[in-house]
Amino acid sequence: KRKVNPIEARRQQVVAKAMAVLEKDEDEFGNIGKVVAAKLRKMNQQQFLHADKIITEVVYKGLQNQLSSYTSVYDDNCYGNSFPGPSAYNPYQMYNQDPPLHTDSDTFSTSDTSRSNTPRNTTN
Repeated sequence: KRKVNPIEARRQQVVAKAMAVLEKDEDEFGNIGKVVAAKLRKMNQQQFLHADKIITEVVYKGLQNQLSSYTSVYDDNCYGNSFPGPSAYNPYQMYNQDPPLHTDSDTFSTSDTSRSNTPRNTTN
């Protein structure tokens, strides 16, 4: 009988593992992740932190079944809200543009995005 060289046996294990990884088909989630990761790598640290926060919030809302084709992310700056309250400041807010579930005058709250698509006035 031929004695198996431990180095050769280890090499064969590594090659077998590498082949298994290479033969594995990526699903659409892995492919999207790679595309997003490539784009995030092109950002400076500050932009990456903002993008990460927004992406994380969107995924969280999706896990809570709170996304629809009407859900959008808006930058408060486009509404001219230049003096937000310090505790309420969120430069990127998510709005669900579905019809309101009630008729009172509540406006957008960061804890419930499905009530209104009107930005909260934080200057009062």
